[in-house]
Amino acid sequence: MKRKLKKMLEVNEVIDNRFKLLSKLGAGEFGSVWKVEDVEDGKEKALKMCPKDDPSYLKELKFLNNASHVKGVSKLLFNFHFQRWSCLVLSLEGESFDQIMQRSKNPGVSTANLRRIMYNLGQTLVEIHNLGFIHRDLHAQNILVTVMGEICALKIVDFGVCLRYLDYIGNELNQENNNNVNFITSRHSSLQSMQHGYHIPQDDWISLIYILIHYNGVRFRDDIFDMMGDKMNFGNNPHSLLRPDLHWLADCYQLLQLPEVDFQKVLEMIDGDESDFDVKSPIEFEMVDGVIKFN
Repeated sequence: MKRKLKKMLEVNEVIDNRFKLLSKLGAGEFGSVWKVEDVEDGKEKALKMCPKDDPSYLKELKFLNNASHVKGVSKLLFNFHFQRWSCLVLSLEGESFDQIMQRSKNPGVSTANLRRIMYNLGQTLVEIHNLGFIHRDLHAQNILVTVMGEICALKIVDFGVCLRYLDYIGNELNQENNNNVNFITSRHSSLQSMQHGYHIPQDDWISLIYILIHYNGVRFRDDIFDMMGDKMNFGNNPHSLLRPDLHWLADCYQLLQLPEVDFQKVLEMIDGDESDFDVKSPIEFEMVDGVIKFN
């Protein structure tokens, strides 16, 4: 089914007599995402197409319907079925965090900006978790960066394997399907979720820390057992592997290991106690040859 999906979709094809395919933004296990033109209003949008029987579609649809007010999540405009596909029409965002971090390596992203980025994404995780969901697959390609005037907005996307862990009044749900996706080979997954397959909100936060340390010299090897060993080594003494100006990341990691975690305290730790720095200030960036580069 995945192979047929790729063959049948071509640039300039019009889906459902409305969405003209302009370029492919991404493709993966759960279908493909396209930049499209909505011929009804002439605006560009994102169109995510999955096989009709793919359970990830309903997971993502359910989450996005609940998260319409969350600023740090790409907006669902509407959904429909077309032939053998289930489709989500989403607000069009910018490049992936990975693309921009690769471009920003020299001279590198400032510590202040890394703190702004983590605080921004951390606030979004708090909102996602307060809705009763865990993302479970947070990595640098699932964070998109959009420039809106002088503001750089970060959006978390791709909720196809998200998990609802709380009901509408905050009670924990039965987690018998918590380990229905194999994350054993995922570089961005927490050591706990690799070992046990079970996810809790802290695991999304640890994925975020792994993302940031990856671009600051802490790399996990590809072999599964080497990767687990590297994560265990980092977890045992995170301060020893990070520059002194990044020890706040190690402090956050250790706070996330506590049996009961107050995520507002994690945000406060990211903020720090410097009177001349506001972690809520805009993420600093510049446009270089028409593309974003973090300062």
